[in-house]
Amino acid sequence: MSIKEVPREVFDEIASPQCEPVQFTPETMPACFSGLPSDVLCCAYGSVSPEQAIPYFNRGAPIGDLIGGVDIYRHSPDDPVPLNRDWYALVKPYDDSRCYLLDGPKRPHDHWLEQIPGRLKGARIWDRTEPTPEV
Repeated sequence: MSIKEVPREVFDEIASPQCEPVQFTPETMPACFSGLPSDVLCCAYGSVSPEQAIPYFNRGAPIGDLIGGVDIYRHSPDDPVPLNRDWYALVKPYDDSRCYLLDGPKRPHDHWLEQIPGRLKGARIWDRTEPTPEV
């Protein structure tokens, strides 16, 4: 995927000062992830907090402020553990206020997992009736 533009409204609705995670449903999943096969995708979470922004660099150059991220959990039948986690940085670019940037997938230190982390238990499920905007 590398860097992908996403409409701000996709993530502005889930923003919170404490960067609380929200679980996406198939209907609220950002459109850029629509290519993930449903039999591979386990679940996805996003969190956003513009108040906690820190500078974000890509290839050594500052491109914006890191304001959140998306965790994608995938079933991994060929691995010795049940799940893989990929992380996507959510960046508010310095040069455009109409969109955010998703940069990833990144392989975090806890890429291979036995189960969904306990910190995500009880996360709000983001379900809304209208689909997420297309890019």
